[in-house]
Amino acid sequence: MHLTLPIQKSRYWRVFGLCFLLAAALFLPHCIADAFFGGGYFHYAGDFNDQQINFYQYANAFVKQGGTFSWATDLGSGFVNSYSFYLLGSPFFWLSLWVPSRLMPWMMVPLLCLKMALAGGGAYLWARRWVRNEDWTVVAACLYAFSGFTVYNIFFNHFLDVVALFPYMLASLDDTVLDGKRGTFPFWVALNLVNNYFFFAGQAVFLVIYFLCMLAGHMYKVGPRTFLKLAGETILGCAMGCVLILPAWLSLVKNPRTIDPFSGYGYLVYSYAQQYLAIFYSAFMVPDAPYFKDMFQEGILKHTSMTAYLPLVGIVGGIAFCRGRRNHPFSYILKVCIVCAFVPVLNSAFYALNSSYYARWYYMPVLVLCAATAYVLSRPHLAEHQVPRVILPKDFKNELLNDSKQLTEKQRYALREVIEREAIAWAVGIVSPDVSTFMLGLGNIQGGSVVSAILIGNLGAIIGSVVSTRLMLMQTKKIFGTEEYVEDSAFDPSEQSSGGVRKKQSLGMRILTAALDGGKSGVDDNYQK
Repeated sequence: MHLTLPIQKSRYWRVFGLCFLLAAALFLPHCIADAFFGGGYFHYAGDFNDQQINFYQYANAFVKQGGTFSWATDLGSGFVNSYSFYLLGSPFFWLSLWVPSRLMPWMMVPLLCLKMALAGGGAYLWARRWVRNEDWTVVAACLYAFSGFTVYNIFFNHFLDVVALFPYMLASLDDTVLDGKRGTFPFWVALNLVNNYFFFAGQAVFLVIYFLCMLAGHMYKVGPRTFLKLAGETILGCAMGCVLILPAWLSLVKNPRTIDPFSGYGYLVYSYAQQYLAIFYSAFMVPDAPYFKDMFQEGILKHTSMTAYLPLVGIVGGIAFCRGRRNHPFSYILKVCIVCAFVPVLNSAFYALNSSYYARWYYMPVLVLCAATAYVLSRPHLAEHQVPRVILPKDFKNELLNDSKQLTEKQRYALREVIEREAIAWAVGIVSPDVSTFMLGLGNIQGGSVVSAILIGNLGAIIGSVVSTRLMLMQTKKIFGTEEYVEDSAFDPSEQSSGGVRKKQSLGMRILTAALDGGKSGVDDNYQK
């Protein structure tokens, strides 16, 4: 795989403008409604109305007047200590200083649009190296800019600063390791640290995971000299970014919320069973608004930013990618992040091992998920799963037909002709996303429920696959018995396109494979009838 940046002209500014206009279209109806009925400027709920707008307006005036101690904050507090987490290090706040403080409430929406545009632009710069298709890289950028995490955290506003800046740091890491560029990585490390030290703790953990997975997937090839240079740039960036965290440290170490470790089994399991259901739910469904109660009342969900949802596609693109590119670093990263999400102590590693539950690190695997989804969408064959079934004569012998992992692509194609010619019976079932797409179309045409149409279609595919597979087994058993045939799955055509190595599947995957085997052919037969 070529890891250099594509030679095509960058579409960064086109993506930036597209995301800005989409964000403006998202907010415009609400701004119009609030202008006539809500007091003149955009209102949301909770923290956005009570803290974010007021903080920006107050800090704007305070910085212009000068000073270090704020008597208007709590019962009196140092300005740096109180606002370094919210806005003091944010480049978006400093950009807004040209606006008079009295107009800051009207500036919140333009700033939000700018953050989403920068998020999309940064995601594009990082993803274009990996997606290798400019059109679908634009899609990946838009998915990230308007992911469930981004839309959910409009409520908190300053969280979007982190979402906007992080892709640039990740892209600069790739540039440093793969292209040998120097100087940009320390800058983005420093800017992300200055922007928000709380989120940067999680970013540091994710960068370690990203780096190790890239090494494991053989995308990064780092020698001792390169590693030392990268470590030096990392230290330099952290040193430059400590300008705010050092004065804030005195108040942080005295805050009991920063020292709240786990105890007992709390390191390994969550206290509430619904927490696991909520984590699973967050990847497939649109998140509820932060101020609403959801269906998981016993879990810790409110204000936790727990969502990894992508518009239209959810997590299915990531699942297809992990199946089609098992040895790709993105597959490793997504799997590691899933484990981290379900194990309390690993989840808390993104927050200095604090036991208070948050999922505010999800935007980082979401970025990888966006690129993986675009990669699959640009290569539809990866979303198909082919399951071969071969019955060979008892006395059949072939030296090559032993272990598919030891075969070259040329040998596999040669063996395919041998198997088709010599086998007593053979079949390849293909499970395609066309099943859901076809039933989705029927649901829209007939005006019925889209969800029920998809469920019925996939249920029919499962039932049809089970029945068709069982019928084939019954007929072959009648003819050949139960001991007279050899079943060999060494030939796996799907591996030719995926380039991965087919490994032994778990019990759950074997059950799922058996249920879906022949599903596409069953649906196609019913459709033709």
